[in-house]
Amino acid sequence: MDNQRIEFTPEVIAKQRAICDAATPGRWVAVEKGNSVPFVAIVRCATGEEPITIASSISPKRRDYEFIVAAHDNYPAALDALEASMAREAEKDAKIEEQAKRIQFLEDHILRITPEYKKSRDKLLDECDRLTAERDAEKRRADAAVDDIAKVCHTCKHRFDLVPTGEPYPQQCNGCNGDKWEWRGPVAANTDAPTGAESGGEDE
Repeated sequence: MDNQRIEFTPEVIAKQRAICDAATPGRWVAVEKGNSVPFVAIVRCATGEEPITIASSISPKRRDYEFIVAAHDNYPAALDALEASMAREAEKDAKIEEQAKRIQFLEDHILRITPEYKKSRDKLLDECDRLTAERDAEKRRADAAVDDIAKVCHTCKHRFDLVPTGEPYPQQCNGCNGDKWEWRGPVAANTDAPTGAESGGEDE
């Protein structure tokens, strides 16, 4: 029957350590004995004490004695290393679980604020579009006004004064040469307003 592997849980390790602690303490060695029929005995050797035979009549051909001695000397240290490794793995698992909780928290937070963010973003974009349109319209009016402000009769407000005599220009325009010129103000041609809405009179 094949050897069955056991899972070294903390409980199993505790039981295996109890077995180690219950064994005869000290260093074990294998000693060859016998004359006509050689055999190996496992002996506990301790300084200043009489040797104690742990096991005897072990066949030297099978070399089981080497395994028994090695297991006694090394098994406790192997259990210590295994426990240390399991402690490190448990620490890593705890950190992974903590990071997973933080990630889940951030994902939940993102899902919660995304609709609010989108709403605020859309509102800001609409406001930017509105302000941009107002700026562009104001720039067009300003550019048109700059082009319009020239000291010529058709941009002078006096050009649209009533002329009772029916003459094409009012009397005060005679001999003006631009000295009496005053800008007529915005008209439909240089604003975004409907035709005539801001006109100071008929634009000729």
